[in-house]
Amino acid sequence: MVKPDVKRNYYADLELPPDACVDDVKKQFRKLALKYHPDRNPGRETDVIPRFQAIQAAHEILHDPETKSKYDGDRRKAGLYPTPASYYARPTPPTRSS
Repeated sequence: MVKPDVKRNYYADLELPPDACVDDVKKQFRKLALKYHPDRNPGRETDVIPRFQAIQAAHEILHDPETKSKYDGDRRKAGLYPTPASYYARPTPPTRSS
């Protein structure tokens, strides 16, 4: 079992937004597992194995609702998880200084 690393963004590994549900995690894992599985990419093992391992670890953490909730809470406490308001907010345009 993989121990959750708060500094690692498992959502980014699965190419998902931070508010993704468990069903989204499951669907995306299957899609990426097929794409990056070493058996489906002969000759490219050195490229796909690290990516495949990363998506496996992300799935292991995020597919269980309890583990996912604990991981999300730990990331919020560490200040590494955007609040819903900041996640969807538009960036402010730069101001001109004279």
